[in-house]
Amino acid sequence: MKLSRHFLLPAALLVLAARPAIADGGVVGRPTYRRPAQLQQPIAPTAAAHLSTAQLALQTALDAMETFANTDSTLNYGGYFARAKEDATNAKIALTEAIAFVSAHPEQNVLAAGPAPVSEPKAPALPGLSTETNRAGQPLGIPSSNEVTAVDALQVALAALVNNPAPDYRGPVLGDLGGRRTKLIAAIGQIGADMSNGLAYHKYVRGGASGVIPLSAPVELLPDPKYGPTARTYLTFAAQTLDRLRVSSERDATRPYPPKVLESLKRATARLADATAYLETHPEADALKPGPAGPEPSSVRRARAPSFSPKDDFQTRRVSQTASVLNEAIGWLLNNPDPGYRGPVLGDLGGHRGKILDEIGQALTDTLADYRGPAPAPRGTRTPAP
Repeated sequence: MKLSRHFLLPAALLVLAARPAIADGGVVGRPTYRRPAQLQQPIAPTAAAHLSTAQLALQTALDAMETFANTDSTLNYGGYFARAKEDATNAKIALTEAIAFVSAHPEQNVLAAGPAPVSEPKAPALPGLSTETNRAGQPLGIPSSNEVTAVDALQVALAALVNNPAPDYRGPVLGDLGGRRTKLIAAIGQIGADMSNGLAYHKYVRGGASGVIPLSAPVELLPDPKYGPTARTYLTFAAQTLDRLRVSSERDATRPYPPKVLESLKRATARLADATAYLETHPEADALKPGPAGPEPSSVRRARAPSFSPKDDFQTRRVSQTASVLNEAIGWLLNNPDPGYRGPVLGDLGGHRGKILDEIGQALTDTLADYRGPAPAPRGTRTPAP
């Protein structure tokens, strides 16, 4: 839900379900972060320079967030990064207006000496970088994750707009810019809250780790109501997953899939269409509910696919690859069974979800039944010890 561009979590994880992988945002093996050069430039002591720095930093954050494809933003981050992009775009417009205000009121461009006034707006808390992520001395040229870049750029934008609150500070301080600076600081705080929710969703719902520490971890963190995933999202991805098998079967018509598997796939696809039609008439069922999940409407679970190597025969490779895809399709529709889980869960969708799982499960059973395993050793030979 880019993610460098961040990837979707493997389908072997429950799509609605994974537990946190690493505490406090740390990521094993992740390269340490070095702030981009454009965010390290000194700021001239004028209001226009501070606003321009904030504008550049916000654009850097937006560029990082733009690299997240819709799938990653929606599924992995609960849609919260899409909301952060919307709020950052609005904040950039407000910054442009503030720059125009200073241009029209040159007396506002000259900064007085500190300390900052008692009415100085308080800097809102933003997501932070973990010690492992932000370690000093990182060589140049090491790519960083886009989540880290976006959060760091947001911190630079905020720092450019907030005055030093120390009572003994005597450097330049920004004025209120016609009331605009307080609003800009609040706008950046809102972007930070959006990103924090997205990072917490990625960590506590999706089981991912980004190298960024969210502000909080809500017990019941549901997707963003405007941009986040819904039941329809998961039905769509399950349908697209099954469609890969259909295309594969049509492409290799000389060696078709077993008839039982194809029939189960057809029935599962029809059930998915029925579930989607059900959402049209029952829009309330589209919203994901907070866990824990109730009893699942089907006993189907993923099954281990046989491993294979390039030297194995066609049947072994076909069975393994087909089972992997079917496991992925099942994963889109399963809820997290942990009793302590409070993240989003799918409902039974009018009974359709259990029927879909039953059909995909039957296809998986028939696929594995078609696997005969390695040929038995000739009589009189001795199986080597492991």
